[in-house]
Amino acid sequence: MALNTAPSIALLDPPVCASRCTNGVTVHLSDEVPDDQQLRVVLKHKDCVLADVAMVGNGRRVVRVPFEAEEPCITTICVVNSDGETPEASHVLPVLPPTASEDIRQIFLRVVEVIKNSDVNFQAAYLELPVEQVSDGLDPLDQHIQEVAWKKNFQSLCEDLGSLLELLWDRIEKDTTDTPIPTEMETSLHNVLVYLMGNGAWSIVAFLLETCLQSGLPIAMDGEKLPISDLQSEHLKQLADTVQMQQRNGDRQQPLA
Repeated sequence: MALNTAPSIALLDPPVCASRCTNGVTVHLSDEVPDDQQLRVVLKHKDCVLADVAMVGNGRRVVRVPFEAEEPCITTICVVNSDGETPEASHVLPVLPPTASEDIRQIFLRVVEVIKNSDVNFQAAYLELPVEQVSDGLDPLDQHIQEVAWKKNFQSLCEDLGSLLELLWDRIEKDTTDTPIPTEMETSLHNVLVYLMGNGAWSIVAFLLETCLQSGLPIAMDGEKLPISDLQSEHLKQLADTVQMQQRNGDRQQPLA
């Protein structure tokens, strides 16, 4: 590794954090920190630094970054090398209400468990490694799977969540709730909601839909607008179950949002 570079972030554990929680995030780097370097892991919300943790080169690859955010927000995290540069782009780390963040954590754990319990050919394809290398035993296998799952699936999910929530919060803050959102963001919102609902992540679905409603975006099912009182996680699950049953019976209903 060149002197002015730095290891990249290989995993954020958990992939999202909970507001009003001081546990922070554990950062796993792609390589050990060289003995002659001191790196910093910097976490920000907009221009405000929430954490700045030094890593002195002694073979370390993992660092705990404690921080606390009182309210849901979108933070970014990056590695700063000894020259004060950031060789790698910052990663998005959403801070969500506790139940919503737990939804994402549970999806992540389920993905890891599915890959871990798959046959060696599927594991090799997912990890993009030769079958022989996987069958000979990766140590630790869990760590490799977590890092690849975060890179392949959860980086993009967190980026989409971050973009959507920042757009919605900006509409609320600037009182532009009567203007439509860009088509690409509407498509992204639909895709994220479908993914989360398909994984039973009802707390974060409720949080997203409530934020949509607060930002002026109507939430409707079968042409009927839903009030914010109907956007509780248990009620949404019941609505989704009803829609699935009606679809199986041949009825057509418009999806949520």
